[in-house]
Amino acid sequence: MKWRRLGFILFFLLFLIGFQSCTNLFPPSVPVPLGPTITPGLTPSKTPTSTLVSTPTNSPLVNTPTNTLTNTLTPSPSNTPTNSPTSTLTNTPTGTPTGGWLTPTPTPSNTPTRTPTNTSTYTPVYTSTPCTTFTFTLTACMPPTPAYHISGSVIYSGTGSVNFANSIVVGFYNGGQLSGTQIIGTSNGTYTVGSIYPSSGNLVAFYNFNGLVNYVDANYQTYYVPVPGERYTNGGPCGNPAVPISYSVTFSGAAGTTTVGPTITLNDTCSYWGIYGNVNYTGSKGAVQYCRRIYINSFSDSGYSAALTPGGGTLKNNSPYYILTNSGTSTTGLSPLYLQAWYDANGDYAFDTGDPYLNLGQNTPTTDGLLLNINFGDTTIK
Repeated sequence: MKWRRLGFILFFLLFLIGFQSCTNLFPPSVPVPLGPTITPGLTPSKTPTSTLVSTPTNSPLVNTPTNTLTNTLTPSPSNTPTNSPTSTLTNTPTGTPTGGWLTPTPTPSNTPTRTPTNTSTYTPVYTSTPCTTFTFTLTACMPPTPAYHISGSVIYSGTGSVNFANSIVVGFYNGGQLSGTQIIGTSNGTYTVGSIYPSSGNLVAFYNFNGLVNYVDANYQTYYVPVPGERYTNGGPCGNPAVPISYSVTFSGAAGTTTVGPTITLNDTCSYWGIYGNVNYTGSKGAVQYCRRIYINSFSDSGYSAALTPGGGTLKNNSPYYILTNSGTSTTGLSPLYLQAWYDANGDYAFDTGDPYLNLGQNTPTTDGLLLNINFGDTTIK
């Protein structure tokens, strides 16, 4: 054990001796100056200018992240607007026209200003421009010439003069009117009526006591209608409604022959009752014409609320009108009536706002017809 320790110490000493020998064989390096060589004892004439610049050759590490955002947020609103604005027009003109007409366009006299507090009104300006124009042509479809005829005598023995203004009319009676007629201008005359084919019919005669227009034209034929004061044939008491006596006839023989007819007589015993006259509108709301007529309405009360059968209206200003009271359509007889005349200014065939009118009070029909001429203007307007 002692020898082992001595051997170890000897080995260590030998190692130290060997290391020193190696150091002497390789002396340390002499540093080389970076500037000009300086000889001891000499003063350098220039100041060293070389500067060691260390330029790194390595590139800095650039850290580029490679991760990618995969979480994409999608906003989901939890509330949904439910307010849908609704525009409301608050500026509504409240003006009501006081009139108008069918075809012409009223021209307002003022232009409304559209402000929330404005109330617009206008006054129509009426003109007399015709609302309807009719053109009649009587050459295309004239009725054929009758081939069968009946002829006889007619005699009137009542009051009044018989002439072509106050004439006798003979014709075929149907539904309260006469067709296929002939006018006779004498109190003791001859009539001749015809038919286009063999047939039978009922002849009736009227005498136009007041000389009123008592015919209408339709389908190229002339029809005669009863008017107040008109006499008719009757075999008994005059009634309400009026019932004229008719004469039955038959066309016979070959075409072109004339059959002898009955003698027709009549007097002033029976007549059509009513009121008649001329009506004239003098106002400024327009012209009297086809679609703006004058109407004469009758009522049974002074308040003008219980209307009776109205007339068809007058198409021409200052022209005849009449009201029958025992025709069958109207059977008020000789009872008093309250009459009202009005002009259809707005052309709507109704008595309403803007129409001029005149209340005529109580009037009583007569057997010969009460003559009542009417003139009115714009003094009263509905």
